[in-house]
Amino acid sequence: MGAAFEIAAVDGLDALTIGRLAVATSMSKAGVFAHYGSKEAIQLAVIDHAVDSFSRRVVSPALEAPPGLVRIRDFLDRYLRDISCSDTPGGCFFTTAQAAYAGRPGPIHDRLAEVLRSLHDLTANELRAAVTAGEMPAQTPVARLAYEIVALAQATSVEYQFFADPTVLEHCSDTLKAQLPPESFTG
Repeated sequence: MGAAFEIAAVDGLDALTIGRLAVATSMSKAGVFAHYGSKEAIQLAVIDHAVDSFSRRVVSPALEAPPGLVRIRDFLDRYLRDISCSDTPGGCFFTTAQAAYAGRPGPIHDRLAEVLRSLHDLTANELRAAVTAGEMPAQTPVARLAYEIVALAQATSVEYQFFADPTVLEHCSDTLKAQLPPESFTG
């Protein structure tokens, strides 16, 4: 799955063809087809691989932090480090794939929408926990703030990939500090 993910992460899910994957893995096209059945099945498998990998690198470790602002900040710190890490070719796989499939209905779109929805839900749940714990005001517009945080992180991923400039990561962090109480920040 590593070869398929690398192709999709760098060149996009559409670049992931049975022929290209066969070449990358030294398999025959028939062998790749027999294993997956279709290009769409390969693409869905790559998305699932990306979800598992992102969960191991970013989400699961962040969930070990206390709920609320500490957890959301830990998650965001890990996410920003992840998009700038050389181990993640092409930056945030999901940001790139979601932009490419936003207006294209079908199973790929639906799976990517599910991933984006879960990112919004994770963020909103931690913001709600922060409100419940008194870390943020009761009138905090949780859904809007969750949207702003996710949108900012995704925009940062895109800009970092275009410019390879670490100051975009700093700008994102500074913007988040302006939105969230500063005592929740470690970096």
